[in-house]
Amino acid sequence: MTQPFIRLSGADYAADDRALAAMLGGKGASLAIMTARLGLPVPPAFTIGVDAFREWRKEGGIAFLEEELRGAIAALEHALKRRFGGDRPLIVSVRSGAPVSMPGMMDTILNLGMTPAVEQALAAEMGAAVASDTYRRFQSMFEKIVGVAPTDDPWAQLRAAIVAVFSSWDSPRAKTYRARGGISDDLGTAVTVQAMVFGTAPGFSGTGVAFTRDPSTGEPVPTGDWLANAQGEDVVAGTHATKPLSALAVDAPEIWSQLLSVLATLEHHYRDLCDVEFTVEAGRLWILQARVGKRSARAAVRIAVDRALDAKLNFDRRDAIAAVAEHEMREALDAKTLASTPPRLTCGIAASPGIVSGRVCLSADAAVDAMARGEKVILVRQETSPADIHGMDAAEGILTGSGGLVSHAAIVAREWGKAAVVGATELSIGDSGFAVGDDFVREGEEITIDGTTGNVFRGVIDHASDAHDPEVSTLLDWAREIAGDRGESLATFAAARASVLAARAGS
Repeated sequence: MTQPFIRLSGADYAADDRALAAMLGGKGASLAIMTARLGLPVPPAFTIGVDAFREWRKEGGIAFLEEELRGAIAALEHALKRRFGGDRPLIVSVRSGAPVSMPGMMDTILNLGMTPAVEQALAAEMGAAVASDTYRRFQSMFEKIVGVAPTDDPWAQLRAAIVAVFSSWDSPRAKTYRARGGISDDLGTAVTVQAMVFGTAPGFSGTGVAFTRDPSTGEPVPTGDWLANAQGEDVVAGTHATKPLSALAVDAPEIWSQLLSVLATLEHHYRDLCDVEFTVEAGRLWILQARVGKRSARAAVRIAVDRALDAKLNFDRRDAIAAVAEHEMREALDAKTLASTPPRLTCGIAASPGIVSGRVCLSADAAVDAMARGEKVILVRQETSPADIHGMDAAEGILTGSGGLVSHAAIVAREWGKAAVVGATELSIGDSGFAVGDDFVREGEEITIDGTTGNVFRGVIDHASDAHDPEVSTLLDWAREIAGDRGESLATFAAARASVLAARAGS
């Protein structure tokens, strides 16, 4: 019998996490793990596997999915006692999910299934304001991604959205990201279809993104952004002023306690910092997705050492050394502090550590051109989007006027080891530069950003010598025990790591 292309997230598969990700993509795998294995509160979903992407490329269409698609939607309808396109409507999100995480690089369509008739049905359930806002969001997102206005046929909407998500694998931004990260163009993506829950519903509702630890420092304190009466796109796009995650402890102590329990469960399972998207709908917590988070090199070292020192975990010093890549150790060793602290120009959120200087560029294209001339640049934007990815690659560091720790700029900067300061709300960015009060910095002038403190300075500021976290020294001491002290710190670590990996490969 031919293997199915579509798998329900509630089914448990006899595969480890890596095999699941290869089959269902990272997002689909995490939903299966959270639903079937960890018992977390996850909205019902199904995943169109990576093998379907390859079949789509071969067939040039998705007619081969029709029968399975009908059955999968029927399963969601049964689970929620809702109907796709009918009364008490089932509304879904359609999301990409490659086997290797590519945050923001491919397309997502939310609130799919909205039609004039569905808007009326949703209004009867949640109120006219929620229904109208949901329909508006859907129409805007569908037209932007698919390229045409949505029809009033939910099934036609769904087919078009699946093709659009598959097609976004070959978008210029996705290709640039893969080239930067050494990800194969042949890998492909899965598509996850998940029942929508509404952070805009009447009652206590909202949405957020939580990290199980601080992604910049690795400190074991949950952090992230929370926004009441909102959908997920409002948080990650950097277009709304969010609250810190800890605001939930005050606003909704019971939900905060539930979320902390979920975060602990996920970090224990994945053995690393996790990035978790959640929604609260009318006082009920739902976990939408989870993945190993993009964290700085500094955080990678701290997390590895903390785990090795935790007697409750099956994680030793050799595991810690294996968990930190050589380039991450290099970045952690290269950490610097400022030689002096001149008056700062402004301050934002310290999103990705590092101190860098460069000429202000206000667009991604300008940053690429300046780099081609041999100049070091700081990309300054109100917020970044996947369309800016080539400029972010060219820049030494990134400064944005809005957004938080889970904004696009922050996530990509941490993954790529670039300094970033986000949410510098005093910035007023114009066509030729940016103002901070009466102070104006023209495009092309030099600034320095400190992604460890969030400070921004005029001009080039001298850096002082090493500013290592104590965990860096601890990890080096463990490396010396394994490899022997070979003099130079990075070489010692590299030798120890190679020894650990070789021993594992031979066992």
